[in-house]
Amino acid sequence: MKITGFVEEKVKSSIINLENLKPYIVLTFTINSDRPYLCFFFLVDPDGVIRVQFEGRKREEKIFVGEEQGSIGTYPGKLKSGKWVLYFTNYGLIEDEREKKVPFSVEIETMDEIDHRDFTLIGEDRWIDYPPVKAGLRLNFNGNRKKSDEQRWYRGDFHVHTTLSDSHMTPKDAVEYCESNGIDFMFLTEHNLIHTGFEKSNTLFIPAIEVTLFRGHLLVYGLRDFIDCFTYEKFDSDYMNHSIKLVKENGGLINVAHPMMVPWDWRFMETKLEDIDMMEIVNCPNWHTSESDNRKAIELIDILWGEGFKITGVGGSDNHLKPEEKCEGYTGPSLYADPSTYVFADGLSEGSIFEAVKNGRVYVSRGVKMDIDISSNRKNYLPGDEIEEDSFTYKIDINGNYESALKASLIMNGKVKEEKLLKDKISFEFSILWEKKDYNWARVGIYDENNRFVAYINPVYRGRKKPNLLIWKELLKVYYHIYEKL
Repeated sequence: MKITGFVEEKVKSSIINLENLKPYIVLTFTINSDRPYLCFFFLVDPDGVIRVQFEGRKREEKIFVGEEQGSIGTYPGKLKSGKWVLYFTNYGLIEDEREKKVPFSVEIETMDEIDHRDFTLIGEDRWIDYPPVKAGLRLNFNGNRKKSDEQRWYRGDFHVHTTLSDSHMTPKDAVEYCESNGIDFMFLTEHNLIHTGFEKSNTLFIPAIEVTLFRGHLLVYGLRDFIDCFTYEKFDSDYMNHSIKLVKENGGLINVAHPMMVPWDWRFMETKLEDIDMMEIVNCPNWHTSESDNRKAIELIDILWGEGFKITGVGGSDNHLKPEEKCEGYTGPSLYADPSTYVFADGLSEGSIFEAVKNGRVYVSRGVKMDIDISSNRKNYLPGDEIEEDSFTYKIDINGNYESALKASLIMNGKVKEEKLLKDKISFEFSILWEKKDYNWARVGIYDENNRFVAYINPVYRGRKKPNLLIWKELLKVYYHIYEKL
């Protein structure tokens, strides 16, 4: 059976009557375009369960779903005869009016046997039940299961891709790279799709989604259900707000991806600032505009801290390439955990990472690991803590090789309070005295001698402040008022 049509923003569907099914359904997708547009396909069985997720680009590709095994992103299990439905959309990601409809074809076959070696498989670590507990796509991922019980700093990445969406890294590639490079955890944030399992690994791989729309990308964590898209004609504020509501209702976290990186900057102007848990302050550092774009993101989160919001800054590699690959627009390799986001967690699990993020016990770095010692006469603290004493010391020991001298900046209440040049030293210390006001906050940033990003440590603070800003549009207005004058 062959289906042809056009992928556009409005979700369309084709009904497929499949009878006398054999153990495997094989789909051959062909996207007939000169440009690699993101086209999304979902195959739903007679019980309403999403059995196949696929992101197609400029290529022909085969995937399969079977009773015991399936391609990456599929839902293996009993194949029922009856009315199946293929849904397809581009989520409104195509700007050019002349190319908003992308032609495609899908060949659907049922087979008795296939060679699994011809496909990228779902992996041995399954996150789904069969029979399903509900229609749609629900994961059974256990966020409380720990890979380690140790309380320490764990290194990870909050924004990565694999071949389920548009990266060149297969799950096996990801496991091999992470285990060889000491990466403790990675959130798998595919564009509008969610992993249904992964390769077994010593690294903790966690399913997540990058809600990818024309006016911005949102990284969502902790969600166990696919975000339903099948009834939408347009993917704008209503869909983004629906996604945020769903995540919040289920106890998840949201993270604004590359908020100032044009053309992928955040332009949902009515977004409530109180809904934001995290902000990606360093994204894809070897992209040619990243140094400037990431600096703007840090300036943005500083404004939010000044307003009284407790939003945690994190990093994301946003990896799309293999380590050895070169691509136009990149100044160096695209690598998982570059930047690295370190979280101080009570064991290694999704739940413990969430708890660390909520408390701001996070720093982001490139090429260095740090021992952070924040203390007063009475107790020790971590990034994200409230320090009620009037004064405290902030000491950092840097572990790692950096070719140039480093500069450490103490930013207090939005202003550079003190700077230290680190030529031969691997440690430095600031003595901090809170200002006599109801609300204070302070953080440390580290840069190299060319003023390029090295590290961001989330703030400590004292007191409370009721924010005056409510929505993203108001935040940007303040940002441009400040920085257009500089």
